[in-house]
Amino acid sequence: MARWMSMVLVLVVSLAVYADDARFDVAYSEKLDAATFLNAISDEPRFNGSWEELRKVWRPRIEADHEAAPAFGRWLGRGIQLGYLLSVLPEDDLDDVIARLEKPEEALAAIEQGIDEPAYQMVFRDLKADMEGVRTILAFLKKEGFLEMRAKDHQPTLDAARAVLEETLKGIDAEQFAAWLEAFTGRAVPEGRMRIYVLAFSKPLSFQLAGFAIGWSGDHEGMARILAHEFLHKLNPSAENVASMERLAGKDAFYGEAFERIYGEFHEGREEEIVEASARFVIQAMGLITPVRNLRSMKFEFFSEKTRTGGVPLAAILFEELSKAHVVPGELDYDAFIEKVLEGLEAGGIEERYKQVIRPVAGTAGMVLREDGTVERVFEGYPAAEGSLQAGDALVEVNAARVAGLNREDVLDLLAGEPGTPINLLVRRSAEEVRLQFKLR
Repeated sequence: MARWMSMVLVLVVSLAVYADDARFDVAYSEKLDAATFLNAISDEPRFNGSWEELRKVWRPRIEADHEAAPAFGRWLGRGIQLGYLLSVLPEDDLDDVIARLEKPEEALAAIEQGIDEPAYQMVFRDLKADMEGVRTILAFLKKEGFLEMRAKDHQPTLDAARAVLEETLKGIDAEQFAAWLEAFTGRAVPEGRMRIYVLAFSKPLSFQLAGFAIGWSGDHEGMARILAHEFLHKLNPSAENVASMERLAGKDAFYGEAFERIYGEFHEGREEEIVEASARFVIQAMGLITPVRNLRSMKFEFFSEKTRTGGVPLAAILFEELSKAHVVPGELDYDAFIEKVLEGLEAGGIEERYKQVIRPVAGTAGMVLREDGTVERVFEGYPAAEGSLQAGDALVEVNAARVAGLNREDVLDLLAGEPGTPINLLVRRSAEEVRLQFKLR
């Protein structure tokens, strides 16, 4: 994979008056690169895997500076949280941000006013107690040549990522996209501008900042889903709806497992399933994703290696209700809509409803497919193995549809279906082509 694919993108979604000429703006941010740099050089494996050489160079420098070292020690691995807070400030250049932090009371007041995710109140208290430490970190990076290193070693890949992103965004109708987001949040994109920053120091993750969403995808479908999902984290559900979700988890064993998996094991915020339902509805309504792919994703999301289960039951049910209601932008009280759906689930039957929603893709083949259409793994005891499919087989046809030119997701769409769906394959095995058949189970 090309190096630019490790770039991360940030969408500005602070809210004001919506304008009809909505557009995506693409830019760079020294401030957010500095924040995510604290993850890249941390001891956290989920952040630092791509940045071992950076750690070797920068950690000794930091540890040798008796003033900066304690401040870095408090914030290493917390770059996302710090970026969330700093993102509220309008400045992007490092010099301007450092100057802004020299007036801590003004900066803290602006940040506190901009925080709209309750989960970040704790990290705001940490910033309030250590504003000088954060300013010390940024000043140290500036003094030690962080910006020069960023320009010399990373600007070419940043530029390449920006070019790909701008081409990707041509496949998304910005005005329609902004209108849908406004419909769900009840708030508007300022002047219709949705700014996306290309960042250098993060893996291709998807997570939310205050007024920003971060993520990467090289295709317009993936990008639309990331942008919609992260923007719609503004949909903090009402306290009453959160209480209803918790009651459902306590009363219904099937949903209780999903609730614990999503909000316990994966530590998501309580809005996650609501956000997932609305984001998937929006991108499907815009024609940016197929119904089959949407359902496949909801079937497998938050898959736990520990429990061997996955899926977002409440999101799937909410998604179905949105689809049945034929919702259009400007005609939705989403919190009231959610409340009504949750009330309908109080009597039970969540598992049955969920299975009904995902039935079109509920069949299982029991195989893992690589990006190039080659079978990576076949699971014993599942239909694909029983149909004699082998690891290393290259798919040529699925139910008479040629797979040449299709990406992995397109091919998996062809392999999806209800239990009992026949799957007829033509595969290339060594130098010959072989026909195989099995039924999804």
